[in-house]
Amino acid sequence: MKQIELTIREVNLLVEYDFEKGDDGVRYYPDGTGYPPTSDTVDIIKIMVDDVDIYDLIDDGCIEDIEDAIIFEENNL
Repeated sequence: MKQIELTIREVNLLVEYDFEKGDDGVRYYPDGTGYPPTSDTVDIIKIMVDDVDIYDLIDDGCIEDIEDAIIFEENNL
C-alpha cells in the first residue's frame, strides 16, 4: 500500500492505494503468437481529508481524476 498527497478540485487529499504497472504486451513472437498490452491499475483504499475517510462520498468523476493523477505520478517517478 502506498500514500500520496494530492490536490483535486482545490481540496487537499491523502490517498492510500495499491498500484499495478501495466504490461507493454508482445505484438508477435516468432511463432506468430503474442498478447495485448494491459493498462496500469489503481485500487484506491482510502481518501482522507483531515483524518476522515471520504471515499464513499466522492463521485465517480472525481475518483477518475484521482486515479489519473496517481497513474501520472507513478509513471513519472
